[in-house]
Amino acid sequence: MTTIKLAKENIKTNKENLTKSTVVVPVSHDCGCDYGEIISCRRYGTVYGPVYDGEISIDQFHGWADMIKNGAVTEVEKRIIITMSANEGNMDSVQSYDDQTLTAGAMQKTITTTGSGEFPAQVAEFRDEQPELYKALFENCGWTVEGKGVDHSKMHYCDKEATGGKKLTGIALKDLIRDSKRFNKTTNSKKGKQESKPIAAIIKAIKHEKFMEHQILSSAAQLSWNDFCFCLRISLMPVRRCVNSH
Repeated sequence: MTTIKLAKENIKTNKENLTKSTVVVPVSHDCGCDYGEIISCRRYGTVYGPVYDGEISIDQFHGWADMIKNGAVTEVEKRIIITMSANEGNMDSVQSYDDQTLTAGAMQKTITTTGSGEFPAQVAEFRDEQPELYKALFENCGWTVEGKGVDHSKMHYCDKEATGGKKLTGIALKDLIRDSKRFNKTTNSKKGKQESKPIAAIIKAIKHEKFMEHQILSSAAQLSWNDFCFCLRISLMPVRRCVNSH
Protein backbone atom coordinates (compact mmCIF):
# COMPACT_ATOMS: atom_id res chain seq x y z
CA MET A 1 0.00 0.00 0.00
CA THR A 2 1.28 3.43 -0.90
CA THR A 3 0.59 6.43 1.26
CA ILE A 4 1.11 10.10 0.56
CA LYS A 5 3.80 11.86 2.55
CA LEU A 6 2.54 15.17 3.88
CA ALA A 7 5.53 16.30 5.88
CA LYS A 8 4.50 16.75 9.51
CA GLU A 9 0.79 17.09 8.86
CA ASN A 10 -1.83 15.05 10.70
CA ILE A 11 -3.94 13.34 8.05
CA LYS A 12 -7.24 11.51 8.44
CA THR A 13 -8.40 8.90 5.91
CA ASN A 14 -11.41 6.70 5.33
CA LYS A 15 -10.69 3.64 7.46
CA GLU A 16 -12.09 1.31 4.80
CA ASN A 17 -9.37 2.44 2.40
CA LEU A 18 -6.62 1.27 4.72
CA THR A 19 -7.21 -2.37 3.78
CA LYS A 20 -7.04 -1.78 0.05
CA SER A 21 -3.86 -2.17 -2.00
CA THR A 22 -4.30 1.26 -3.58
CA VAL A 23 -3.08 4.74 -2.95
CA VAL A 24 -4.71 6.15 0.15
CA VAL A 25 -5.81 9.69 -0.65
CA PRO A 26 -6.56 11.81 2.42
CA VAL A 27 -10.23 12.69 2.51
CA SER A 28 -10.06 15.06 5.45
CA HIS A 29 -7.41 17.40 6.69
CA ASP A 30 -7.29 19.77 9.62
CA CYS A 31 -7.07 22.59 7.06
CA GLY A 32 -5.32 24.92 9.48
CA CYS A 33 -8.14 24.84 12.02
CA ASP A 34 -5.56 24.08 14.70
CA TYR A 35 -3.90 27.46 14.13
CA GLY A 36 -6.56 29.32 16.08
CA GLU A 37 -6.41 33.12 16.26
CA ILE A 38 -3.37 34.04 14.18
CA ILE A 39 -4.86 36.44 11.62
CA SER A 40 -4.34 40.17 12.17
CA CYS A 41 -6.41 43.06 10.81
CA ARG A 42 -4.68 45.67 8.69
CA ARG A 43 -5.86 48.99 7.30
CA TYR A 44 -5.13 49.96 3.70
CA GLY A 45 -6.58 53.38 3.01
CA THR A 46 -10.20 53.03 4.05
CA VAL A 47 -10.20 49.25 3.71
CA TYR A 48 -9.71 46.74 6.52
CA GLY A 49 -8.71 43.19 5.83
CA PRO A 50 -6.97 40.08 7.16
CA VAL A 51 -3.23 39.51 7.07
CA TYR A 52 -0.86 36.79 8.17
CA ASP A 53 2.74 37.86 7.68
CA GLY A 54 4.07 34.32 7.88
CA GLU A 55 7.05 32.76 9.58
CA ILE A 56 9.09 31.14 6.81
CA SER A 57 11.34 33.46 4.80
CA ILE A 58 12.51 32.02 1.51
CA ASP A 59 16.16 31.99 2.59
CA GLN A 60 15.18 29.75 5.52
CA PHE A 61 13.57 27.09 3.33
CA HIS A 62 15.34 23.87 4.27
CA GLY A 63 14.90 22.27 0.85
CA TRP A 64 17.38 24.49 -1.03
CA ALA A 65 20.29 22.04 -0.75
CA ASP A 66 18.33 19.13 -2.22
CA MET A 67 16.86 21.27 -5.01
CA ILE A 68 20.33 22.47 -6.01
CA LYS A 69 21.78 18.97 -5.74
CA ASN A 70 19.01 17.58 -7.96
CA GLY A 71 19.49 20.36 -10.50
CA ALA A 72 16.04 21.85 -9.97
CA VAL A 73 17.62 25.27 -9.36
CA THR A 74 21.14 26.70 -9.43
CA GLU A 75 23.10 28.60 -6.80
CA VAL A 76 22.75 31.74 -8.92
CA GLU A 77 18.98 31.32 -9.16
CA LYS A 78 18.80 30.79 -5.41
CA ARG A 79 20.69 34.01 -4.82
CA ILE A 80 18.47 36.00 -7.16
CA ILE A 81 15.23 34.60 -5.76
CA ILE A 82 16.27 35.29 -2.17
CA THR A 83 17.34 38.83 -3.08
CA MET A 84 14.08 39.57 -4.89
CA SER A 85 11.88 38.03 -2.20
CA ALA A 86 13.19 40.57 0.30
CA ASN A 87 10.81 43.04 -1.38
CA GLU A 88 7.86 40.63 -1.29
CA GLY A 89 6.86 38.36 1.62
CA ASN A 90 7.39 35.13 3.52
CA MET A 91 6.61 31.80 1.89
CA ASP A 92 3.55 31.32 4.10
CA SER A 93 2.25 34.90 4.07
CA VAL A 94 -1.37 35.61 3.13
CA GLN A 95 -3.32 38.87 3.03
CA SER A 96 -6.52 40.40 1.69
CA TYR A 97 -6.62 44.14 2.30
CA ASP A 98 -5.66 45.75 -1.03
CA ASP A 99 -7.38 45.78 -4.43
CA GLN A 100 -6.95 42.02 -4.94
CA THR A 101 -9.11 39.21 -3.55
CA LEU A 102 -6.14 37.47 -1.92
CA THR A 103 -2.34 37.58 -2.04
CA ALA A 104 -0.16 34.66 -1.00
CA GLY A 105 3.38 33.34 -0.87
CA ALA A 106 6.94 34.55 -1.22
CA MET A 107 6.37 36.32 -4.52
CA GLN A 108 2.95 37.68 -3.53
CA LYS A 109 0.89 35.87 -6.16
CA THR A 110 -2.67 37.14 -6.30
CA ILE A 111 -6.23 36.03 -6.85
CA THR A 112 -7.86 38.91 -8.71
CA THR A 113 -11.40 40.19 -8.23
CA THR A 114 -12.47 37.93 -11.12
CA GLY A 115 -11.04 34.85 -9.42
CA SER A 116 -8.14 34.46 -11.84
CA GLY A 117 -4.50 35.56 -11.49
CA GLU A 118 -1.02 34.27 -10.77
CA PHE A 119 -1.92 32.36 -7.61
CA PRO A 120 -4.69 30.29 -9.27
CA ALA A 121 -2.25 29.59 -12.12
CA GLN A 122 0.37 28.45 -9.61
CA VAL A 123 -2.12 26.21 -7.81
CA ALA A 124 -3.29 24.78 -11.16
CA GLU A 125 0.29 23.81 -11.99
CA PHE A 126 0.58 22.19 -8.56
CA ARG A 127 -2.72 20.35 -9.17
CA ASP A 128 -1.39 18.86 -12.40
CA GLU A 129 2.00 17.95 -10.93
CA GLN A 130 0.85 16.76 -7.51
CA PRO A 131 -2.82 15.70 -7.86
CA GLU A 132 -2.98 13.78 -4.56
CA LEU A 133 -1.43 16.61 -2.58
CA TYR A 134 -3.63 19.14 -4.31
CA LYS A 135 -6.69 17.17 -3.27
CA ALA A 136 -5.46 16.85 0.33
CA LEU A 137 -4.23 20.41 0.80
CA PHE A 138 -6.66 22.44 -1.30
CA GLU A 139 -9.73 20.57 -2.52
CA ASN A 140 -10.47 18.76 0.75
CA CYS A 141 -10.22 22.13 2.50
CA GLY A 142 -12.73 23.91 0.27
CA TRP A 143 -10.36 25.49 -2.25
CA THR A 144 -10.51 24.43 -5.90
CA VAL A 145 -9.02 25.75 -9.11
CA GLU A 146 -10.37 25.35 -12.63
CA GLY A 147 -8.49 25.85 -15.87
CA LYS A 148 -4.82 26.68 -16.46
CA GLY A 149 -2.70 29.77 -16.93
CA VAL A 150 -2.93 33.27 -15.50
CA ASP A 151 -5.87 34.28 -17.71
CA HIS A 152 -7.79 31.00 -17.72
CA SER A 153 -7.46 29.56 -14.21
CA LYS A 154 -9.97 30.51 -11.54
CA MET A 155 -10.07 29.72 -7.83
CA HIS A 156 -13.19 29.04 -5.79
CA TYR A 157 -13.90 28.45 -2.12
CA CYS A 158 -16.76 26.34 -0.84
CA ASP A 159 -17.72 25.52 2.74
CA LYS A 160 -20.94 24.09 4.12
CA GLU A 161 -21.20 26.72 6.85
CA ALA A 162 -19.32 29.75 5.49
CA THR A 163 -20.73 29.69 1.94
CA GLY A 164 -23.83 27.55 2.36
CA GLY A 165 -22.24 24.93 0.12
CA LYS A 166 -21.89 27.38 -2.78
CA LYS A 167 -18.65 27.92 -4.69
CA LEU A 168 -17.54 31.53 -4.35
CA THR A 169 -14.99 33.41 -6.41
CA GLY A 170 -14.16 36.99 -7.36
CA ILE A 171 -15.87 39.80 -5.42
CA ALA A 172 -18.09 37.42 -3.44
CA LEU A 173 -15.01 35.53 -2.30
CA LYS A 174 -13.23 38.74 -1.38
CA ASP A 175 -16.19 39.84 0.74
CA LEU A 176 -16.21 36.49 2.53
CA ILE A 177 -12.49 36.61 3.28
CA ARG A 178 -12.70 40.22 4.51
CA ASP A 179 -15.58 39.42 6.87
CA SER A 180 -16.37 42.87 8.23
CA LYS A 181 -17.50 41.41 11.56
CA ARG A 182 -13.95 40.19 12.17
CA PHE A 183 -11.85 42.71 10.28
CA ASN A 184 -12.89 46.31 10.85
CA LYS A 185 -11.84 49.59 12.46
CA THR A 186 -12.47 48.26 15.99
CA THR A 187 -10.51 45.03 15.62
CA ASN A 188 -7.72 46.93 13.88
CA SER A 189 -7.43 49.41 16.77
CA LYS A 190 -7.42 46.62 19.36
CA LYS A 191 -4.57 44.86 17.53
CA GLY A 192 -6.17 41.55 18.36
CA LYS A 193 -6.05 38.44 16.21
CA GLN A 194 -8.86 36.45 14.65
CA GLU A 195 -9.59 33.06 13.18
CA SER A 196 -10.28 32.72 9.46
CA LYS A 197 -11.18 29.33 8.04
CA PRO A 198 -10.48 30.09 4.35
CA ILE A 199 -7.19 31.86 5.07
CA ALA A 200 -6.03 29.20 7.54
CA ALA A 201 -6.55 26.57 4.84
CA ILE A 202 -4.41 28.54 2.39
CA ILE A 203 -1.67 29.02 4.99
CA LYS A 204 -1.62 25.31 5.74
CA ALA A 205 -1.40 24.47 2.04
CA ILE A 206 1.30 26.91 0.96
CA LYS A 207 3.63 26.12 3.86
CA HIS A 208 3.71 22.45 2.93
CA GLU A 209 7.21 21.48 1.79
CA LYS A 210 6.11 20.45 -1.70
CA PHE A 211 4.19 23.65 -2.32
CA MET A 212 7.13 25.71 -1.07
CA GLU A 213 9.28 23.86 -3.59
CA HIS A 214 6.71 24.71 -6.23
CA GLN A 215 6.86 28.39 -5.26
CA ILE A 216 10.62 28.35 -5.80
CA LEU A 217 10.40 26.50 -9.12
CA SER A 218 7.75 28.96 -10.34
CA SER A 219 10.00 31.87 -9.38
CA ALA A 220 13.02 30.31 -11.09
CA ALA A 221 11.04 29.72 -14.29
CA GLN A 222 10.10 33.41 -14.44
CA LEU A 223 13.58 34.83 -13.90
CA SER A 224 14.81 37.18 -16.61
CA TRP A 225 18.08 38.86 -17.53
CA ASN A 226 16.83 41.99 -15.79
CA ASP A 227 16.41 40.00 -12.57
CA PHE A 228 20.00 38.79 -12.87
CA CYS A 229 21.29 42.33 -13.32
CA PHE A 230 19.15 43.52 -10.42
CA CYS A 231 20.76 40.92 -8.19
CA LEU A 232 24.22 42.02 -9.25
CA ARG A 233 23.45 45.65 -8.52
CA ILE A 234 22.08 44.79 -5.08
CA SER A 235 25.31 42.93 -4.44
CA LEU A 236 27.22 46.17 -5.17
CA MET A 237 28.81 44.77 -8.31
CA PRO A 238 29.47 47.22 -11.16
CA VAL A 239 26.46 47.78 -13.39
CA ARG A 240 28.81 48.19 -16.39
CA ARG A 241 30.08 44.65 -15.91
CA CYS A 242 26.52 43.36 -15.98
CA VAL A 243 25.53 45.30 -19.08
CA ASN A 244 28.72 44.58 -21.03
CA SER A 245 28.41 40.85 -20.49
CA HIS A 246 24.96 40.78 -22.11
